[in-house]
Amino acid sequence: MTRRLSRHGFFGVLAWAVCSALYLWTAEGVSIKYGDRENAWHHYEYLVDGLLSGHLYLSRAPAPELLALPDPYEPQANLPYRLWDASLYQGKYYLYYGPTPALLLMLPWKVATGHHLPQWAATAVFAIAGLGALALLLTALRKKYFPNATPTHLFFAVVLAGHVSWLPVILRRPAFWELPIVAAAALFWWGLFFLWKYHDTGRGARWALAAGTALAFALGARPTYVLCASVVVLAFLAPFPTERWLRTLASRLWPIALPLIIGGLGLLAYNYARFGDAREFGNSYQLWGIDERHVLHFSPHFFGANLRLYLFSLPDISPYFPFLRTVWLGDLPADYIATEEMPGMLFAMPALLFGGTACFYALRNRRVETTLTLRILLLTAVTSSLVMGALLFCFAGGCSRYIVELSAGWTLVVGAGFLALFAENPPALFARVIRLLAILALGWTLACVWLASFEFRSFARTTHPKFYEAVAETLNYPSAWVARRTGQTFGPVMLNIRLAEKISPGPTVLLSSGSQGMLDLLILERVAPGKIRLKLSVNNRVVVETPTLDHAAPTLRVECHAPWLYPPVAHPYWHKFTDASERRERQTLFALAVDGTVAAAHDPWVFDATRFDPFVRTDAAGDAWVETLTRLGDAPRLNAPVTERH
Repeated sequence: MTRRLSRHGFFGVLAWAVCSALYLWTAEGVSIKYGDRENAWHHYEYLVDGLLSGHLYLSRAPAPELLALPDPYEPQANLPYRLWDASLYQGKYYLYYGPTPALLLMLPWKVATGHHLPQWAATAVFAIAGLGALALLLTALRKKYFPNATPTHLFFAVVLAGHVSWLPVILRRPAFWELPIVAAAALFWWGLFFLWKYHDTGRGARWALAAGTALAFALGARPTYVLCASVVVLAFLAPFPTERWLRTLASRLWPIALPLIIGGLGLLAYNYARFGDAREFGNSYQLWGIDERHVLHFSPHFFGANLRLYLFSLPDISPYFPFLRTVWLGDLPADYIATEEMPGMLFAMPALLFGGTACFYALRNRRVETTLTLRILLLTAVTSSLVMGALLFCFAGGCSRYIVELSAGWTLVVGAGFLALFAENPPALFARVIRLLAILALGWTLACVWLASFEFRSFARTTHPKFYEAVAETLNYPSAWVARRTGQTFGPVMLNIRLAEKISPGPTVLLSSGSQGMLDLLILERVAPGKIRLKLSVNNRVVVETPTLDHAAPTLRVECHAPWLYPPVAHPYWHKFTDASERRERQTLFALAVDGTVAAAHDPWVFDATRFDPFVRTDAAGDAWVETLTRLGDAPRLNAPVTERH
């Protein structure tokens, strides 16, 4: 028996070590961006420096040009000067996330070593520590409730928990947004572990005190965990006594409540010291693409849209690696802020349904006294995800990073469900089919999580370029075969564009490629009767634009060159271009030729094409539309001056 347990322990540690190595590798990739002081890679380091200097604002001072603006919170005006997503208050920068990552890890590291622990490394450390709590829990559950589960089953239960947590995805960009979210989730998982130890070892007060401390720090990272913390507190009181209940409940309550009360009051005092208002976390003063003073952050009327977005939406399928693209939803509420990198959780992670097996197991054995601790633990985890969902689904935006919070409790339930599903080996054919489907769901989930990780903000292209290129080129062979068999042509296009008689306000997108938040566009602007201008942009960044042209005719003929009219750089298509300079020319050239005018530039930054053909506006109801599009194929280079951009 001892030998079998040691094998289980080894496989549990092995699963934790494998996932930890992948977490660290994923997060470490952004170290190449560490020199960028203008983005979101150093905010908590600035907070650490501020705390060491005796104040609560960041050590990074706002630009004088920002403070000189008539309204520094106006997004278009502050764009050239703002520190991304920092909160500006009385001439100082603050963070609207809590201080826990700095207090618990980064500040002690700086004091001990004299050097900063980078945000990416701190995020990875919290992810690894949080998975450690899940691995310990699943190992304990296996031993007590699922003894027939093999070491291999335990290995995959831990690996599965490490993936449905969504950590491999958000660690792709371990910036100041992701750090507190990962820290809070990790501390919440340790709270669940201490809850387990409390009930499994006879209600030792030290376990309640440890859980209260972990949850207090979780609140200090993400105040959204206040509801989850309340659920865990109630779980420490279960089962409710029938005699001398007031005294019994008080004796159980104080060890977990005391650190929570201290932590909550400390957080309120932290807010008051910064903003003069204990309820203000800094969101009202946040600097980004929207003026936060006019945003409705929480409302029940966002619930339905977010429920559909997070759980039931389907990704956009692409022939090119990483195949699963960001979900597009066009019927969101008018006051909804935005969505970022949403995958549709049930599509991307069907293994989430394994949690139902754990719930069924607990319900079926509800009269078995020895399963009481398991039932308390699972009920706490399930309820925590439900209350977090109720909160996040009322928020006016959807973000991939919030999946970590949404699934934090359910992650444990999924791991337990996997063990329950494979703990026995029933001979029934139906049971074997279910198990086969479960194996397929496991494989699909692991694959989709990593595809989503590679897709996230296109970071993997630059953080792990050699690995990304090798994987992408190999997996892009099927699309090359399909393109060859269907006679697909790539490269520059000739457009015949029809202009409407009446001019509509605003630009018209004629061609586009990419996914939400990662768009390549050909834009036409009619600035006045007979006056037009064309642009090629990458999201909101204009790469090439023509001067304002006199063009009174109802049709327009445009030659367009853009890298996104070709397959991605990591694609077998490019093997036929043996001349590296010619290959680079096509992969970086943005050019527009219209009415004898040529505007062209080389730019290395572009979002990959997501289709064989771009979206083409053919709707005649607009201000302008494309009547015909002709592929020019391997057209010669433009005979015109080209600007080099870097």
